Amino acid sequence: MLLAKASAPGKCILFGEHAVVYGEPGIAVPLSSCKAEAKAYAYEKGFLKIETDLASSEGEVKEYKEFGKWLNEKWEHCYKAGDFSEIFKEVKKQPEKTWLSILAWYFNLSEEFSALFKIKSSIPIGAGAGSSAAISSSLSKCIANLIGESDMQKIFQASLLCEKMFHGTPSGIDSAIACYEKPLVFIKEKGFEFFEIKPLKVFMIYTHKPEKTTGELVQKVKELNKEYREPIIKQIGKLVVKAKKALENGELKTLLNCAKENQYLLQKLGVSSNEIDELSKRINKKDNMALKLTGAGGGGLAIGFYLPEVEEEFEKILKEMKYSKIEFPKLNLEEKIYWKEEL
Repeated sequence: MLLAKASAPGKCILFGEHAVVYGEPGIAVPLSSCKAEAKAYAYEKGFLKIETDLASSEGEVKEYKEFGKWLNEKWEHCYKAGDFSEIFKEVKKQPEKTWLSILAWYFNLSEEFSALFKIKSSIPIGAGAGSSAAISSSLSKCIANLIGESDMQKIFQASLLCEKMFHGTPSGIDSAIACYEKPLVFIKEKGFEFFEIKPLKVFMIYTHKPEKTTGELVQKVKELNKEYREPIIKQIGKLVVKAKKALENGELKTLLNCAKENQYLLQKLGVSSNEIDELSKRINKKDNMALKLTGAGGGGLAIGFYLPEVEEEFEKILKEMKYSKIEFPKLNLEEKIYWKEEL
């Protein structure tokens, strides 16, 4: 018997990747084409089970709560040590158990609570589209529905806690988009502000699966010389402010220039990839289109901005570079594909 259901969208970071970790603003929008959905069904008293497209986990509520508490304490230890590799290794082996354990502990579920959670997602894995945050947010919303919790801030914090297990010190953007489902500008430790953007069509371009996780790429930037890193981070922060105004006013030319500069700065941080560099070199030399990575980088997704009159020209370049068009994204993407998204 179906007891509850909830969904959460994937996301696209338009501007501010990596800089948000250091207190600069970032802009993100929900993706209309891909979502995660959690459904809760009746199950054996005192037991929990979670099923995703990739794996499952089952056990007593008490067991999940204890593991959730242990994970939270382990995260605190790693945070103080400044190295999350130990917890990354643990959760990478069992993401389903991690999501359910953190939420069972955070919401302090009764040991008599029971549910079977079935998760379905069309959000590409490892593509910088917020797949893990959407899953944890849909699951968090679903559990909150079951226990009568309506405080969205608590639901957001629950999802963010899950994200910390996978990404160390995440910006919070992914969880905010997944929970509130609105465009936003976000500043770590200060929160987020929703805002309206003019309708925008972009290309979402998937290069290949990143070789490093988001947490590992965040760690890579953290290990850069501080004197080298900080000026770049500040420049990205200034760009975000400029891009926000352009998005609100529909100033596409300004938006293209911001995207080009943002990609250049991300390259300097060492988080781009050869494939995205090749695309940006070809596209960013043109006045009427632009391309930048979106998300943590190292491969995954890039986003293509363009003036309406050059949409066909943009697609022609992608096809010349052996990219194939798909209508809708899916969980596991083939390399070198793209689709059109309306933001």
